[in-house]
Amino acid sequence: MKFSKSKLTLIVSVAAIIAVTTSVMVAFGSGEEPNIDNAALIREEKLNLDEILKKQSPDKYPNGLDSVGEVKIGPAIDIYDGTIVNIEDRNKKINGLSDGKKKEYTKWIKKGESSAGIYRRKLQQILGDTPDNEKRITLSEVNNIISKNHEFEIQKAEIEKIHGTPDFFGGSGTFRKEYWLDDEGEELITVLIDQGTIFHQKGDGIKIIND
Repeated sequence: MKFSKSKLTLIVSVAAIIAVTTSVMVAFGSGEEPNIDNAALIREEKLNLDEILKKQSPDKYPNGLDSVGEVKIGPAIDIYDGTIVNIEDRNKKINGLSDGKKKEYTKWIKKGESSAGIYRRKLQQILGDTPDNEKRITLSEVNNIISKNHEFEIQKAEIEKIHGTPDFFGGSGTFRKEYWLDDEGEELITVLIDQGTIFHQKGDGIKIIND
């Protein structure tokens, strides 16, 4: 049997996801924390698979890997941050939403897909997992963190400690987290994970604040 290059890539990618997912699930079963490197690999493989499936069979796989099938029950891995999600519990919450909330939930899911990520904070607020009035970090707090800590990993951890759930994380090629300073993201802090860079964005203005 012969395989085209694209199909071979697809098979290898699927194998990689299965192998990495299994290793993370084993860690989960033993009570260990998910490995963030594994989560990053799963995320990158999914992005690659999405493109392959959409190009090869756009009618059968219009949404890429998401079209293959959904896990209905039990724990699953959030490919964006490596955390464990109970699909059954999540689906119960979604099904229990009002029609208006379901539309809003779908809107933010689609918006996240178009940005190769997820608007986690909005989705958690809709599901009731995060209070609408949960504290947001301020620019002065971010500047204070950066002035006291020169290591990127510490800066990132301290920002998330104050802000809590990021408003957005994901991205194609460059993985980022967004911490909105207001409810609609008109002003925000963007953290580029791989580059170790933190931006302040307001309107069209963008400034690196941890150089």
